[in-house]
Amino acid sequence: MHGKTPQYAGDLYISPQGNDHNTGVTAGDPLKTILYAFSKILADSLHPCSIRLAPGTYSPSATGEPFPIKMESYITLQGTSSDSVILDGEGKYQVAEAKNIMGSGLENLSVIHGLKKGNGGGVVCINSGMKMDYVSLTCNSAPGYWTGRPRPVFVPGRGGGLYCDSSEVFLKNITFTDDTACYGGGLYVSDSRLGLQAVTLTNNTARIGGGGVYVSGSSFSFDTLHRPNIYGNFAHDGNDLYSDTLLHFVADTFSVKHPTDFYATPITHFTFDIRHGLQEQADADLYVSPTGNDGNTGLTQVASLKTLNAAFRRIRADNLSQHTLHLMNGTYSPSGTGELFPVNIPDFLKVEGAGDSAVILDAEGQTGVVEIMENTVTCLSGLTVKGGSAETGAGIGCLNSNAVIQMVSVTDNKGIDGGGIGCVNSNLQLTGSRIAGNLAAGWVTAGGPGSRSARGGGFYCGSSLVRVCNTLFCGNSVSYGDGGGVYLESQATLDNVTIEGNSLTTTGSEGAGLYCGGGSATVRNSIIWNNQPQGIYGNPAVTYSNIQEGWPGEGNISTNPQFAGHGLHPYMITAASACRNAGTPDTTGMFLPATDLAGGPRIWDGRIDMGAYEWSNVGEEDMEVGSLQFAVRSFPEPFTKSTTFSYKLPEPSQVTVRIFNSFGQPVAMPVKQAQSAGEHKVTWDSGDLPAGMYYYRVQAGKQVGSGKMIKM
Repeated sequence: MHGKTPQYAGDLYISPQGNDHNTGVTAGDPLKTILYAFSKILADSLHPCSIRLAPGTYSPSATGEPFPIKMESYITLQGTSSDSVILDGEGKYQVAEAKNIMGSGLENLSVIHGLKKGNGGGVVCINSGMKMDYVSLTCNSAPGYWTGRPRPVFVPGRGGGLYCDSSEVFLKNITFTDDTACYGGGLYVSDSRLGLQAVTLTNNTARIGGGGVYVSGSSFSFDTLHRPNIYGNFAHDGNDLYSDTLLHFVADTFSVKHPTDFYATPITHFTFDIRHGLQEQADADLYVSPTGNDGNTGLTQVASLKTLNAAFRRIRADNLSQHTLHLMNGTYSPSGTGELFPVNIPDFLKVEGAGDSAVILDAEGQTGVVEIMENTVTCLSGLTVKGGSAETGAGIGCLNSNAVIQMVSVTDNKGIDGGGIGCVNSNLQLTGSRIAGNLAAGWVTAGGPGSRSARGGGFYCGSSLVRVCNTLFCGNSVSYGDGGGVYLESQATLDNVTIEGNSLTTTGSEGAGLYCGGGSATVRNSIIWNNQPQGIYGNPAVTYSNIQEGWPGEGNISTNPQFAGHGLHPYMITAASACRNAGTPDTTGMFLPATDLAGGPRIWDGRIDMGAYEWSNVGEEDMEVGSLQFAVRSFPEPFTKSTTFSYKLPEPSQVTVRIFNSFGQPVAMPVKQAQSAGEHKVTWDSGDLPAGMYYYRVQAGKQVGSGKMIKM
C-alpha cells in the first residue's frame, strides 16, 4: 500500500555534488544519481518530464552511477551543454539503454568512452522511440567478442556510437566522432525510421562496413535546410556509408562531391543530393611514393601522395573514366608509411608498380594485404604482396569481382582458404606471377568439433571462372588441409604453369601440387613436379604437360624438367630439358601473352615449351654458372626504323649482339667483334622488318644483357 520512494510528477534536478536524500525538485536541492531520479519521477504521454543534469561528469567511479543508464518512457535526460555535462562509460560500460519505451530523450550532453562488446557502445535503442538533441557521442566502441567452445566464433559489434533496431529516432544537432565498431562505426540502423537534422559524423571507424553509418532495411528523413555532414570516416567496405537497401542520402558536406564505391558501398544502392565535397577529387591517374606526402596533389611523381588510402580517397574512377594508381619504388607498410591494411582497391582502378622487386606491399602480419571486393573491373600489377594474415586470401582476396592480376609476387602470407590468393565468386585472370612460400593452416580439435580444414597454400579458387597463365607456384604449403600449391573448385584453365616444391604437412591430405574438387579444370603446357606427397588430386584434363607421377592425356610426359636451379629464375628450363618445344603444337585460340614469366618471348624456335618459362637462348637460362648480367639500354623506345644499344664493358671482350623476332627467330647480328673496355654504342637499322616486338641479347665474355623493344 505504500511505496518506499516518494514519487514526483515534474522535472527533477541532479548534480555530481547532490545527495539522493534530497528532494531533487529544485536546482538547489539536487539528487546525486540518475538511477534514483528515474525511480522517483512520474511521467506519461500527457505529462512528459525531464531529469535536469547540472554540469559535471557522471560515471560509475565519479558519482556511483550504475551504467548503462536505463531510460524510461517520456523522460528526457537534459544537460546544460555537451561541453559541460558528461556521461562517461570509462571504457568499461555502455552508457545508455532504451528498450521497449517511447518518448525518451537525451539533450545537451556528451556520451563518451562507452563500451559494449555487442551492440551500441554509447547508446542502444531497441523497439523504442527516442529523440536526441545537442548530443556529442565520442570515443565509444562496440568491438565484438568471441564465444563458443572448443573453437570460438567471433560475434561482430554494431553501432559504436548509437545502435538503433526496430525504433523511431530523431537526431538533431548530433556529432559522432572517434566511435568504433565492426559495423557502423558511428551509427548502426536496422529496421528503423531515422530523422536527421544538423548531424555530423566524422573520423569514425568500422572494421567491416559503414565507417560512418551502416543501414539495414531502414528509412531516413532529412531536414533539407540543416543537412547532415559525413566525411573522413574509415571502414573496410563503405568508408562513410554502407546500406543493404536502396537509400537516397542528403548531405551538406560529404567526403567528396561525387561518391564512389570507396565511400558508399555498394554504390548502386545509393543516390545523392550533396552540396559540398570536402575532398577535391582527381579525375586522373595518381602517383604514390613512400617518400611522398598525403597533403600533395598526387598528380605527378614530384607531388606524390604517401599512402594508397589517401589516393583512393582522392581519385575518381568509374566505368567511363578508369584510372591508374602508380606506385613508386619502395615498401608500403603500417610501420614504414602508415599504410592502412588491408588495401581495399576501389572499382575501375588499376594499381601498378614498377616491378615485384621494386614495389612491396607488406601488411606485417596484421591483416590481409589486398582485397578486391564487389568490383566490376580491377587490375593489380608490378609489385610484391607479402606479410598478410586473413581467413580467405591472406595476400590477395578477390570476392564477387572481375580482376586481372599480372606480374605480381605473392609471398610469405598465411591464411585458411588461400594463403597467397583467395578467389570466390569471381572472374580472375592471373598472369605472369609468382606465388611462393605461402601457408594455409587449418586445425583439428580433439574429439572433432570445431575442426577446420585449410585449402590452397598458394591459391584457393571457389565458384569462379579463372585463367592462370605463365605463373609459378613454388614452396607453398598446407597444414590440416588440401591443395598445397593450388586448390580449385571452379571452372579453371591453367596454361604454361609451373607447380613445383609445394607440400602438405598432414597425413591423409591430398593434392600437394594441384587439388581439383568441384567444377572443371584444364591444364595445358604445364609442369607439376616435386610436390610432396603427391602432385595432383582429382580429374583435371591435362595435355602437353610434364607430370612427375605421369598422367593420361595427349602429349604428356614424365621426365625431369631440368630446371636451371640458379639465378633470378631457378625454375627456367635449360637447353637439355625435354620440356623444350614440347607444348601444344597449335596455340591458336589460347590467347597467350607475348612474353614468359622472365619477360622473354613466350614462343621460341617455332613451338611453345612447357612451364612458365620459355627456353629462348636470350636470357640467363642459357648462361654458364657464374655468368653475370650487365646493363644494356636501347633507345629510343619504342623506335620506328633504327635503335641504339648502349653498354659499358669493364674489360676488353668478344662481343656479340643478336636480334630476335617475337617468335624467337634470329633476324640480325649487328655486332660480332672484339671491343675494348669502356662505353660503347651500337645502332641497328631494322630496315623493312615489320612492326612488333623484338628481343636483343648482348654477350660480352661471361656477361649477358638482354631485353625487349617495340618497333612502331
